[in-house]
Amino acid sequence: MLAPECRDIGIVAENADVIIEGEVIKTKVSEAKKGQISTLVDVKVFRYVKGEGKGVVTLKVPGGCLDGMCMEASGTPRFQVGQKGFLCLKNPQNNEYDLNRFFSPVCGRGMLEKLPE
Repeated sequence: MLAPECRDIGIVAENADVIIEGEVIKTKVSEAKKGQISTLVDVKVFRYVKGEGKGVVTLKVPGGCLDGMCMEASGTPRFQVGQKGFLCLKNPQNNEYDLNRFFSPVCGRGMLEKLPE
């Protein structure tokens, strides 16, 4: 269940470093450490609604299936190649998880069909 502030798309958008409109073009599941499965998601950016950056951004989200072993993290969005929409993202934080390379969805929100007016 989402925290109250995460249910309001306006607040989610306000807290995003970057908002993009784009399409998922690639997903790749990997295991950083034994039992720590994550999925890298490449999103082709059609336009930046907030912030600026490259033509493709990469997200890192916990979970996925690798070699018959599946891990799911509660509240984590799932992405599929071809999925289109808007994403509210936090810049890489240079921590052990994102290694200063991977974006993360604000409040764990996945693709949004539209943004608040």
